[in-house]
Amino acid sequence: MIGGKYYVGRMDQGKQEVFEAAEEPTQESHPKYWAVVGPFDTRWGARVMESWGSYNNPHLQCVEDAERIAREEINKLRAKIYSAKLQFLAICATPFDEFDQEVIEIRTRLVELDFKLEDALEELEK
Repeated sequence: MIGGKYYVGRMDQGKQEVFEAAEEPTQESHPKYWAVVGPFDTRWGARVMESWGSYNNPHLQCVEDAERIAREEINKLRAKIYSAKLQFLAICATPFDEFDQEVIEIRTRLVELDFKLEDALEELEK
């Protein structure tokens, strides 16, 4: 985020989208939205509202609900990453025949996945 906050803009036909604005959005500055929800402290909080927020969801009624759910989801993701890392370390610690190409390929894929998971977590926390 470059000096702005995240918002969810509501459009016709139930469509919603996350956008960033340096100043509080108005009808003049963002005419394509008939309503705006926010500001959100995190992009992930805004994404939660965009994905799960509706008038009929009793668990997601305001910005604070979305930010709380976002933190819970990030913590779940962290737990999954931690579990995957433990499995990765167990596989890496297992001795193998250097000519076993299948094991080498699995280890390589696990290393790539580990980096992708870390990058995804960093992206979510922005």
